[in-house]
Amino acid sequence: MKPSSLLIIGGTGFFGKSILKYFSKNIYLNKKINKIFILSRGKLKLGIYYKRLKKKFKIIKINSDILKVKSLPKVDYVIYAAILKNYNNDYKAVKNYLNLSKKYHFDSKILYISSGAIYGKQPKAIRRFRENYLQYNKKIFFRTGYKKKYSKIKLKRSEEHTSEL
Repeated sequence: MKPSSLLIIGGTGFFGKSILKYFSKNIYLNKKINKIFILSRGKLKLGIYYKRLKKKFKIIKINSDILKVKSLPKVDYVIYAAILKNYNNDYKAVKNYLNLSKKYHFDSKILYISSGAIYGKQPKAIRRFRENYLQYNKKIFFRTGYKKKYSKIKLKRSEEHTSEL
């Protein structure tokens, strides 16, 4: 089996760091993936996990904002886990990636990560949501404050980008 490459967009965010920590601990992944590109606006701080990653994979850091990047490495897998917390910029960033992906990741397998925040506060009468919950239930109860704004941004972004794909 030919070793593969992976690009993580949003490598210093919550999901990106969690994914990298998992990769640093899982001994079986290095048989499938040998190179990891980490695109991030922020400085990558993984401590001991980063040392473990460097022992198992070739790590290439790309210090840039997905909103502004003009080119990307060609890779086998992409995990898009970035959020800019500003709807307009976030929307432009995903749009920029979609345009770049046509050139650089046409044959790549792409995982777009969102969060459960798009479903809002789960009603007590429902034990769990199905993936298509929002198609049939337009009434969503969001939490107050920051999480409410975050949830609405994620929901709007998810709806718009799903329709574009």
